[in-house]
Amino acid sequence: YQKAHKSQNRDTGYFIHIFSYNELIIISNIIITQFILIRQ
Repeated sequence: YQKAHKSQNRDTGYFIHIFSYNELIIISNIIITQFILIRQ
């Protein structure tokens, strides 16, 4: 049980890491787009 639980936590942490990385890209794209629109 402990071994399976540890593996599950690692997978969840990996998933959260990927999700937050994708979110960071999306947010930075939005900021860059807004910056370009403001300057024009």
